Amino acid sequence: MRHLFLPIVAAVVVSCDQPATTSSTVTEARPGAEPVAAACALPVYDLAHLQPPATRRLDSVQVVRLYAQDAGLRGVLEHYYPEEHVYALDTVRCAGFALLTVYHVDESGHHDLYYITLDPVVQRVRQVKLVAAWGSDGGWRGETTMQRRGQRLRVRAVDEIVDEASHDAYTTRTTESFTVDYHLSPAGQLVQTRIDSSRRIVHTNTK
Repeated sequence: MRHLFLPIVAAVVVSCDQPATTSSTVTEARPGAEPVAAACALPVYDLAHLQPPATRRLDSVQVVRLYAQDAGLRGVLEHYYPEEHVYALDTVRCAGFALLTVYHVDESGHHDLYYITLDPVVQRVRQVKLVAAWGSDGGWRGETTMQRRGQRLRVRAVDEIVDEASHDAYTTRTTESFTVDYHLSPAGQLVQTRIDSSRRIVHTNTK
């Protein structure tokens, strides 16, 4: 079977391979915490200024290969319009698996960032995780920031939804925020831990 991902990635390859010893393949973030894949720090991006070069944009054939193994990606990328853009950002090689970061921008200005783990031996996708979503679309506006915390990635997201159609007398503005930590397990799974979350609803009189 032809490799579906790594040949199409025009990206910087970060070598994260470690000797096959117990001490170097698993580290503990804290007592009782889930094991973390050693020396495989997740990539961090400045999302507000993310502008990949055109050479990393995938064409329609490459996008089909990308979503062929995952139903979630297929639902997002199956109709790849000319106004949309999918970029292969970076590949991180870890002990026993690889991580590919994929950036998608649709025609409405909605931005999604996926972290995909792959098995390089059997050439199969292990996991697809939507890590960040931001931009604006209709009454929705979202902002997301990323920060490295040791081997973990912290993602902070704030979503604002304005509903002007459901009520004649007032506008409803809902603001939701959450903070999530991500880390890679030795098995190549992206594990998330919810740190905090909040939800605020404000009704504004329009008459």
